[in-house]
Amino acid sequence: MLACAVGERSFGGKLLMESRGSTAPRPTPMQERLDDLAEFIGRAGLSAALLLFIVLSLMEAFRMIQKMPGTDPRHFLDYFLLCVAIVVVAVPEGLPLAVTIALAYSQNKMHDDNNQVRRLRACETMGNATQICSDKTGTLTQNMMSVVQGYIGMQYFAVKRPGDLPEPIELPPTFKSDVLQLLTVGLALNSSSEKAQCCKDKECRECAPFWQWAPDKGNKTDNALLDFVDRVEVKRRGQNKAVLPHQQIREEMRASGYTIFPFTSDRKRMSVVVRERGGALIHHVKGGSDRILPLCDRYVNSAGDEVPLDEESRAVIMEHVSTLANAANRTIGVAYSRLAGSALPEEEPTEKLVWLGLVGIQDPLRPEVTEAVRKCQMAGVVVRMCTGDNIDTAVAISRQCGIYSKARGDIAMTGKDFRNLVYDVYGDEEKMNKFWAVLDHMTVMARSQPLDKQLLVLMLMTRGEVVAVTGDGTNDAPALRLANVGFVMRSGTDIAVKSADIVLLDDNFRSVQRAVVWGRCVNDNIRKFLQLQLTVNYVSVALTFIGCVIARGASSPLTTVQLLWVNLIMDTLAALALATEEPSEDCLLRGPVSRKAPLVTRRMHVTITVVAAYQFLVCFIANTWGHTWFADVEKHSRLHQTFVFNLFVYGALFQMFNCRKLYTEVNVFEGFARSRLFLYILAFCAGFQLVAVETFGDFMDVTRLRASMWAVSLLLAALTLPIGVATRYVAVAEPTYPKEFDAEHCEEDVKGFVLRLASDVEKTAEERQARAGEALRKANKARVLALWRQAYAHHVESRRIVNAFRRAGRERDMGSEVNRDVYQRMREAYGHLVANRSEAATPPATPAQAAAEPPAVITYGSPIR
Repeated sequence: MLACAVGERSFGGKLLMESRGSTAPRPTPMQERLDDLAEFIGRAGLSAALLLFIVLSLMEAFRMIQKMPGTDPRHFLDYFLLCVAIVVVAVPEGLPLAVTIALAYSQNKMHDDNNQVRRLRACETMGNATQICSDKTGTLTQNMMSVVQGYIGMQYFAVKRPGDLPEPIELPPTFKSDVLQLLTVGLALNSSSEKAQCCKDKECRECAPFWQWAPDKGNKTDNALLDFVDRVEVKRRGQNKAVLPHQQIREEMRASGYTIFPFTSDRKRMSVVVRERGGALIHHVKGGSDRILPLCDRYVNSAGDEVPLDEESRAVIMEHVSTLANAANRTIGVAYSRLAGSALPEEEPTEKLVWLGLVGIQDPLRPEVTEAVRKCQMAGVVVRMCTGDNIDTAVAISRQCGIYSKARGDIAMTGKDFRNLVYDVYGDEEKMNKFWAVLDHMTVMARSQPLDKQLLVLMLMTRGEVVAVTGDGTNDAPALRLANVGFVMRSGTDIAVKSADIVLLDDNFRSVQRAVVWGRCVNDNIRKFLQLQLTVNYVSVALTFIGCVIARGASSPLTTVQLLWVNLIMDTLAALALATEEPSEDCLLRGPVSRKAPLVTRRMHVTITVVAAYQFLVCFIANTWGHTWFADVEKHSRLHQTFVFNLFVYGALFQMFNCRKLYTEVNVFEGFARSRLFLYILAFCAGFQLVAVETFGDFMDVTRLRASMWAVSLLLAALTLPIGVATRYVAVAEPTYPKEFDAEHCEEDVKGFVLRLASDVEKTAEERQARAGEALRKANKARVLALWRQAYAHHVESRRIVNAFRRAGRERDMGSEVNRDVYQRMREAYGHLVANRSEAATPPATPAQAAAEPPAVITYGSPIR
C-alpha cells in the first residue's frame, strides 16, 4: 500500500477544509433585519430625545431671560436625565436579549426532540425552510434490513420470518445444493461486515455471550445478507456457538486465497476472486441488480445449468427486479464467472458474468414518517428523497411515505440523468425556464451519488429556495456545508458531523419535521417581543414628548425612574416571557415566511398602530383631564401622575396578551400550557407594580391610589385586549416575494460552487455536443407524462364525485335544492374537463402513435397502472 497524500492534500483533508468554509459565515437574514430595525428605532428615539431636550431647554432659557418665577439651572439636568431615559426606553437593547433567549431556549428544547444544534443560526433558518432533501436509509426507514424474498436460479423463495433470528430458512427442495453454495460463498465474501461475540451489555456488566455487529465495519445491507447466509447454511453446517456459518466460509476460502475488489459508489458493486482447492478461479460479484444484469451473458436456470441469456430471459429477470422493487425491496444481484489460470488477478476481471440470483432486502418504513412528511407538505415545505436504490424501489418507498404522488404530477429521476440535465441546460435562459418546471416536480432522485445531492442543493438554492439536507457520509460533507441547514446522522463520520448544523440523535425524519416547527417558533417568538416593544416605545416616547412640551417642562407624564421601570419590564422580563413560548404544530398550517419578508408584518403594523394609538390617547387624556374624574385631585400632582403611570404600565401588561398572537388568531388566552413562564412573569410584574405604587413612595415618585383610581386604571387598561382582538378582523394582504437567487448576499461557498459549475459546464461542452438536448428532451417527456398522470387522477376523482351524486339521485336523495345545484355544477365541470382532456392532459403524439401505443411508457419511474 502506497500513501500518496496526507493532511490537507488527502481526499478527507480536502473535504474537511472545504467543510470549514472559505470565510466567516455571513449574518443571517434575521440578524441583518434586526440590525436595521434596531438602528432605525435607535435613531428615531435619539432624535426625539434630542429634539425634546432642545425644546425644553429653549423654554427654560426663555423663562430665565424673562425672569419668571420657578426657574432653576438644575432643570437643565432634569431635562437631560429625562431625555436619557427616553433614549434608554426607545433603544431596543432588549432585542438582542430576546433573540439570544429564543435561540438558546429552542436549542435546549430541540435536544429533547432529538436535534442537537451545533450552530444557533440553524434554529432560525429552519423556520424559513422551503425544501428538505432527505436520505432514505435510516431517516425515512428503520435501517433494520433483512432479506424477505428473491430468486435463486430463476426459482422464487420467500422468508416467512425475516430478520436476525436463530432459526434456519426453509428453502424449496428444488434448489440445487451447488447453486446455493455459489450464492452463499459469493455473499459471505463480498462483504466487509463482521460479527463478534460480546459478554457485556450496554452498562458494561457481565452477561451471557451474544453476537453483535462491529459498528465501524460494513453496512446494514451487508448485515442482512450475512444473516441470510447464516440462516441458509446453519441447516447444512449445524449450530456452532463459537463460529457462525459465514465466518466458516471465510476461513475455508482464506486457506486457498482470494482477492477483494471493494464497493465503490460509481460501480455500485463489490467483487471477489476466489481460488478453489483445485486451483480454479471463480469471480463472485454482488451489487445493484441494474448494474449487474448488463454484465451478464448467461444465467443459471431452474435446473441449475448455465444457459445463454437471451432477450426473453433478460426480460423475465427484469420483471423479477421490477416486482421486488415495486414491493419497496432493495434489489441485489448476484453473479459469478469462472476464470482461466490459477494466479489471483490484481485488477478486477472484465469477463462476462453468469446471473445467479436476485435478493430482495426490505427496510421497513418508520411508522411516524408518513405523518411527518404530510405535515411538512402541509406547511409548504417540499420533501425530496435522495437514495442510492434503483428507481423502482425509490418510487415505491417514496409513494409509501407520501413524497411521490402521481396525482401531484411528481417526477422521479436518476442522479446521472439529473446531472446530465443540469449540464445540458445550465447557462441557457430558455432551457433553464424549462428545467425549473422539471425541478419543481422532481421529488425522487434514485441512484444518486453525493455529488448529485450537492448539485441538487445548489440548483435549488439558485432557484431561491431555503434548503435543508440530510447526510451521514464523508462524501456528503460538501452538500451539508452548502445547504442552508445541514442535518447529519448521529452515526455519521467526523467530517460530516463537522460540516453539519444539526445532529439527528435518532436518525429520524420526524426530528427534521420538529426542527421546522421549532424554527418557526423562534421567528414567531422574536416577532411577538417586537410587537410589544414597538407598542410600548411608541406610546412612552410620544406621551413623554408631547406631555412635556404641553406642560412646558414643568412636569412629565412619566418620570425618569418610572421610564426605567417600564424599560425593565419591556426589555428583560417581556423578552423572557414571550421568547420562551413552546411551539404548536398549528404553525404548520401556514406556508414558510420568505427570507426577504420584513420582521414587522403588515398585520403586526395594524395591531401596533391601533393599540398604541388607543393607549396614547387614553394616557394623554388622563394626563390632561384625568384629575377631574376624581374629587380633590390636583392637576399634575403626585397622585395624578401615579394614576397615569399605573394606567400606562397595566396597559402594557394587557398588551402582552395580544402580543402572544401574530396572525388572525382571536383567542389570545389559548395555549397557556405552552407558556407557563409567561403567566409567572405577568403575575410578578402586576404584583410588583401594585407593591411599587403602594409602598415605594419617593423612590419612584408615586403615592397610594384610591380604590376608584385602581378600578378606572385597570378598566381602561383592560380595554387594550378587545381592541387588539378587533384588529385581527381587519383584512390585511401581506406582500409576496418572488424566489430568486440573491448572489450579492449569498455566502462565499455558494458563489464558489456556482463558479465551479459554470467552469465544469464550459469544459465539458465539446463532450456533450454529441448528445446536446437529449437530457432536456427526456426530462420534458417525463414532465408531460407527469402532467398526464395528474390530469388523469383528477378526472378519475371527478368521475367518482359525479357518480356519487348520480347514485344519490337514483336513491331519491336529491330532494334538497342545494344538492341539485351542486350536482348540476359538478356535471358541467366534469364535462368541461373531459372536453379539454386531449389538450391539457394528453402528451403530444401522432395519430399513428396514439393508436399503437398507450401512454404508459415513463422514462423516470414506474409505468402507469
